[in-house]
Amino acid sequence: MKKTFTTNMQDKVGSFVKASKIVSELGLNITRVSYNKAVDTHTLFLEVEGDENQLKLASEKLAQNGFLYNELTSGKVVLIEFKLEDKPGVLVPVLELIGKFNFNISYISSQANGLPYQNFRMGLFIENPDDLTEFLNKASLLCKLKIIDYDPTEKVLDNTVFYLNFANSISEKLKLDNKQKSRLIVNSNLIMETLGSTTRKAQKTFDYISRFADFAVNFKHEKFKPRITCPLHSDKYDIIIIEPPCGSNTIIFSSDNGVLVVDGGFTCYKEETIEIIRSAITDFDKKEKALFLTHADVDHVGLVEYFDKIYATKETIENFVLESQSKPDFRENNPNHAPYVKISKILTSYKPINPKKLTAFDDRNAEANKLLNKVCNFEIFGLNFTIYLGAGGHTKGETVFIEENLKVVLSGDLYINLNDLIIEQKAFNKIAPYLMTSVDTDKELANKERVELLNLVGGNNYLIIGSHGAPKTIN
Repeated sequence: MKKTFTTNMQDKVGSFVKASKIVSELGLNITRVSYNKAVDTHTLFLEVEGDENQLKLASEKLAQNGFLYNELTSGKVVLIEFKLEDKPGVLVPVLELIGKFNFNISYISSQANGLPYQNFRMGLFIENPDDLTEFLNKASLLCKLKIIDYDPTEKVLDNTVFYLNFANSISEKLKLDNKQKSRLIVNSNLIMETLGSTTRKAQKTFDYISRFADFAVNFKHEKFKPRITCPLHSDKYDIIIIEPPCGSNTIIFSSDNGVLVVDGGFTCYKEETIEIIRSAITDFDKKEKALFLTHADVDHVGLVEYFDKIYATKETIENFVLESQSKPDFRENNPNHAPYVKISKILTSYKPINPKKLTAFDDRNAEANKLLNKVCNFEIFGLNFTIYLGAGGHTKGETVFIEENLKVVLSGDLYINLNDLIIEQKAFNKIAPYLMTSVDTDKELANKERVELLNLVGGNNYLIIGSHGAPKTIN
């Protein structure tokens, strides 16, 4: 079991040695260290591995010795430009005023250029916005000044810009607690370490994560306006498709026998989605109902708490077993994807799923070594599905459901209709590939699986309903 501690190191000889001894004396192994004095002289990320009791003791001892932040500071770095005469002593009154307000100077830059004035740029860490107003009023009596937007790609901007500003901004939007904010900072650090903290790409990546957070909050409640279609209406069955602004489609088969829902979108939209289902289906709560999961990605599992019967492949259930054991899940096994996946869970209010709630499809007849392996036939509410397990191109456990009588294919993310997405979903879908390089675990394999699926159902007027976009008939 691994845990990352965000430690507060004193900028003096022996600090890291002391922290390392605390960890090693408990029998813990240090698996990763991240520190950059040019970025921040105090914050060091220390990843250690051990059992639960060892990690708990390490947390206590590090805290007792002053290595852990008691509370993650809320606040914001404001970049202010002070226009000062180029002569001795003019900076002192400004610094004294900053000291009186107990602002922390996180960044400072100036250079004489032969003019009678110097422009001093200072990044001030402000915890109380009211203090800033009073400070600016008093500082304006000393010199001309202005607040400017900082350039996040400047080499020496400290961690308050790259981590705290980022984490505080998103925490405020999503009302995250201190534990969630800490996890956000840790995984932000992992991203910075991978990309390089001074590159334009790093800043663009953080901008995309911020956009992700905006999606999570901007379409809540009455602003949640998915496209809702009913591609099949008959005496026996209705099919209803809910296409949200972001996350997977939710597909509903409604009949007198019961209600089958396939996939459930993001957890942050669970209340909005279930209310739409209740409005569309009379006596939904009184009817027998079940949930199918096409795979374990975070944008498919938002409705699990509303169902007692939840079905998935054994491979998909294995993902949740790993998670329940505090081990990396399928997506997190890729170290380049892991921090993005963990941040996605934070941003979308994901809660770990108890694998005991899920039932595996019977796979006694499962074939092997094919792009799409037949698992079994499965009957529910009068619907007869042939179930296929993919080879893992999108993700391990991916599943395709084919209802031969209705000629309906539920393809999950193996086949999606990119040519007919709602505007919001189209914008959101541009974010994930940039963050994770590709939403597919193995892009080449995923493409082969999609071709195989079309070969399986093509030419027979099947209606393919993917996890994103409108349904499409394959002639």
